[in-house]
Amino acid sequence: MPVQQFMDSFFDSTKATCDKPEDGAKNWQTHFKSLGTFTSGIDICSSIRELITKSGAVPGMKVLQAWEEPNVTQSKTTLALFSNEDLLDATTPRSQLESMQLCITIKLTKQKPSEGKLSKRDEHKQYCNVSFGFKDGKKGCHRCRDELLSHAKTLLNHQHRTHAFMIHIADPHARLIRFDRDGAIVSQRFNYREHGGLLEFLWRYSTSSEEARGKDPTVTRATATEAALANEKLARWNHKNHNDRPVYKLTVQDQKPSGSDERKKMEVLVSTPVARPSSVTGRATKGYVGYDLGSGNLVFVKDSWRSTDPSMVKESDTLRTINSAGITEGVPVILCGDDLEGRWQSTYTTEYSHGIWNLEQQRSGDRRIHTRFVTDKVGTPLEDFRTSKDFLKAFYDAFLVHETVYQKCNIFHCDINLGNILVTANGKGFLNDWDLARTVEDIESGPERTFRTGTWRFMSAYVMARPKKYHALQDDIESFYWVAAFIIMFFLNNNWTQEYLKSVAESVFDERTVGLRKDGEVIGGPGKISNVMFSAPISHLPLRVHDNQPLTRFILQGRPLISSQYDREATVRDDFVMKTTERDMERDIYFAIKERASSDPLRNHEAFKSLLIETLQSEGWPTNDSAHDYLKDVERKGVAKRKADELDDRYSTVHYRDGHRMGVKCKVKKGKEKMTRMNARSKDYLSI
Repeated sequence: MPVQQFMDSFFDSTKATCDKPEDGAKNWQTHFKSLGTFTSGIDICSSIRELITKSGAVPGMKVLQAWEEPNVTQSKTTLALFSNEDLLDATTPRSQLESMQLCITIKLTKQKPSEGKLSKRDEHKQYCNVSFGFKDGKKGCHRCRDELLSHAKTLLNHQHRTHAFMIHIADPHARLIRFDRDGAIVSQRFNYREHGGLLEFLWRYSTSSEEARGKDPTVTRATATEAALANEKLARWNHKNHNDRPVYKLTVQDQKPSGSDERKKMEVLVSTPVARPSSVTGRATKGYVGYDLGSGNLVFVKDSWRSTDPSMVKESDTLRTINSAGITEGVPVILCGDDLEGRWQSTYTTEYSHGIWNLEQQRSGDRRIHTRFVTDKVGTPLEDFRTSKDFLKAFYDAFLVHETVYQKCNIFHCDINLGNILVTANGKGFLNDWDLARTVEDIESGPERTFRTGTWRFMSAYVMARPKKYHALQDDIESFYWVAAFIIMFFLNNNWTQEYLKSVAESVFDERTVGLRKDGEVIGGPGKISNVMFSAPISHLPLRVHDNQPLTRFILQGRPLISSQYDREATVRDDFVMKTTERDMERDIYFAIKERASSDPLRNHEAFKSLLIETLQSEGWPTNDSAHDYLKDVERKGVAKRKADELDDRYSTVHYRDGHRMGVKCKVKKGKEKMTRMNARSKDYLSI
């Protein structure tokens, strides 16, 4: 975006809260000409900080070195703006992370001769010749982009912000950047040593409203009394290393009822989120256990940026539909909440993507809207169980409510995964996160959903393999199976635990292929089919849970239910030839499967529910098999082993000459060959 358009689009210079300094503003265009030649990125960063401070362009703010995650260390080549008011409360590095406003990354474009003392990563913090690119077909520097994304995550994911601004300097040029939950707008580059745009932008930023700078006006700092109360009530949910995190008061409101201006309103105290987004863009869901000042109860607050795609339904509306049908056990009960109001409570990146200056992909016109609501149930993760029977009881509760919602409301969840099944304090399971849910009617005749929904590890095999597939009840039920299988394989001691867990994770749950489709969609599925039909990747060693006959039998009897669905879907697909679009063909297949579902054990919940009831009523449940993350242990050992192998090549030579170790390597090689053959057989189902 042109620099002047960038400033005019996001800041109104006519509504400044203070006047420009009379003498300084006249010299802003030449203010940085006094910068000399530098060989160190640290030195130029220090000089730029001093000149910005002297310019008078940031009234009410201070320019300091930025703080970085995860080690909470200062960055020597990144500056940040802090308001004077926030700095009074920011007494620790972590609290300063919560107060940083605008980041300025600074690099020299002329590389100094490498002295072999700095790693490429550390050297890049000070020097980069490529930077953004955006010109003459250059792709730009991925390290620069990663660094900017890292700062954007700090600003957006650690703070209550609707958007965030940054400045990227690759001396002598600069760019202005605006991030929101839909992407980033980057200005044209300009020579900041000869152009007054840098200080003009900083002045507009500093003198604008907090909302224009990105602060969420529906969030305020709690008073000292409120903070003390929240820390007492939320002590169990606050991470022990995050005691210095401030307490905030979130405002939550319902929609205005028709014919009335009165709106239900709640004020909830929150501190450390129990769920946080891993990326800058997307739904950016944050979850908080909060203290409701009105009722004095603990509640759950979900804050996210929902899609306005026509095929998506607001989660708050879905929950109200479910609760209105009398379903309050096993699902969250919505207490209050809806979309937030205000100019910046929706994204703007997509709106500008059609500008003639846009060099990246054009987007559809759908914005994301900031939404927040409060529900009654506070839960812990399913994988934190004390005994395996406790796990299956909570799992059964979630499955049972899925059946009830389907029968009463005709709604599919469409994202059954491990994180969406939670457990209350009294051990009851409930099914959370209904933001991707959809009614059967909408699936069959509503707006087309052009994207797959679900979490990759727990998607059904055919949803993984067919991006245009219509979501069916069988897909949700199969996802339940994969959640249970994941817990049994990776959180309970079994005969695969010691040697095979990493292989199972990679070939069954994380298996994916890129490049086979023209549209670039990632596909998968053969690994899951191989596991269900042939017990792959360890077919010679069927899964056995140690001292736990009920769950061993559950896996053994659950596989035929899933494989029978694979057989029936493959048979139906065998009758279809691509005559129209892929989506139209998938629609015909969906209805054909529905018509022939009379013999399908997954046509309804009964077969899988009967298996769960039979398993829970079985004898022989252990009483001391609490959850343990064996997969994480394997991953940690793998990292430690790689580091040890890198110390000295001589050790690896001895390792490979050892006869026993070679025998193990031969077994692994044969196992991979066998897995390849099984995957080839599984692909026969998916290629139909």
